[in-house]
Amino acid sequence: QKSIRVQVSADDYETKSKGVQAQFEAKMRDRHLSFKLGPGFSLTGRVVAAKGAQGIADARVQATALTKEFQGESVAFADRGGYFELQGLGEHPYQLRATADGYSHKTVPKVSYQDTDLVIELEQQGAVEGIVTRLDGTPLTRFGLYLMRAAQNRGATYLGDNRPFQSSDGTFLFDKLDPGQYVLEARSKGLADTQSPPFEVTRDGPPPYVSIALGRGGTIGGTVRDGMGQPLPGATVKLNDNNQIDTEDEPLPGRTTG
Repeated sequence: QKSIRVQVSADDYETKSKGVQAQFEAKMRDRHLSFKLGPGFSLTGRVVAAKGAQGIADARVQATALTKEFQGESVAFADRGGYFELQGLGEHPYQLRATADGYSHKTVPKVSYQDTDLVIELEQQGAVEGIVTRLDGTPLTRFGLYLMRAAQNRGATYLGDNRPFQSSDGTFLFDKLDPGQYVLEARSKGLADTQSPPFEVTRDGPPPYVSIALGRGGTIGGTVRDGMGQPLPGATVKLNDNNQIDTEDEPLPGRTTG
């Protein structure tokens, strides 16, 4: 079974879309969809940086219809001055979502085409900088950094943001971060994965600075056997950090070998 979305648009009319469940059948059959389009309107506005009137070029603004009967959306990109125009809107309310590189996204819960000259303020994201070395202080020139969310009384959790770095002196800048408390885990071939101390990212002021020193990684070997003592070929062994913290959360992603 596959889900597809069919969208229709026409000049001077609103844009609508419908989801369709396409089932895999031995014999193909046609599907009939009916769309009733109302008059189309446009919504103009501007995306600017917070605490100032500077427009944000190339900001993406998406309007999503707040209706149960059907779906409708319109997408626009801001020009050099931050100005945008959403077209193909209907008479019903919409939710707006504005995103831009280096800024936290912003959601406007409810707007309509009658809200003229809308201004959306985006706040700039923060960053962390630092250095990755060996235990003897020798800088690493190639390494990866994995972003984690810091938490009290339990282990940090991975956020799915990992980036490779190449640096002649081991320094890095990990940017585009929303305010909060984080941990960075550094990984490099042949060395043990090592986490930084927790740090806090803010929008104002200089980025925090962290230093991560990696030691030589070791290996663990063994044999997996069944209840009769026979080896189990193809068994999977997964390594996770053991911080001696009892939690119902899912374990941290580990490295898997088979």
